[in-house]
Amino acid sequence: MGGKVKTKYTREDRFLVVSPEHRRVVFERDKACRICGSDVGLEVHHINPYGEPASRSNPENLCLLCRLCHRAVTVIQRRFPSIYFKYIAPRLYDPNDLWRLYVLEAKELARKYKGESR
Repeated sequence: MGGKVKTKYTREDRFLVVSPEHRRVVFERDKACRICGSDVGLEVHHINPYGEPASRSNPENLCLLCRLCHRAVTVIQRRFPSIYFKYIAPRLYDPNDLWRLYVLEAKELARKYKGESR
């Protein structure tokens, strides 16, 4: 991930393809969104869509995100690439990162604060 960070998506970047075999590997490995832990509406996310073409769709560069987290991460990735590659991408690379525990704890605190009892 070293070097200059790409700041613009090209037409080529919008057509990243993941083979069925790699997709299966990612679903078996992650089983849930790496950010929020949801197992609904899962999509495969390219952590670094700007890498070498041969490595863009390797399972090590892919993770599962739910549809909502995928949209949010993609917006940050496109509009604020330096923030994305400094703070978000490193956590997405690690399937054992405890990020989802912090997100779940924050959701629970938000529910309590709002008085919700789900």
